[in-house]
Amino acid sequence: MKQSCMTRQPAIVDLGNGKYQFIFNQEEIQRPDSDDPEETIFVYEYVEVPSPHPDDIIRALIHRVYSIDDEIALINNYNSGEQAAIDEYEAYQQYREEVKALVSEILV
Repeated sequence: MKQSCMTRQPAIVDLGNGKYQFIFNQEEIQRPDSDDPEETIFVYEYVEVPSPHPDDIIRALIHRVYSIDDEIALINNYNSGEQAAIDEYEAYQQYREEVKALVSEILV
């Protein structure tokens, strides 16, 4: 989900209800309703996670794009050996690696 705020957000936000938000792709932009370049907001994406543990964050980011059923289908289709299925599975694996790198970079 996308959100905006007047201040930069930390990578992990404790929601106080036993859940957390992982903030990513955060950027500072000029406020759309202002002509003053000094007036900025922070726009970011987030996922809600059950804990700030990297594994939970990675899982939530992957499941934004691929459901568990999608993942099972990708694996089964890959095993069929059809080139289209192999290409789709490789794209999925590439996305997983990008997600892991993103989480590692932000949580450093």
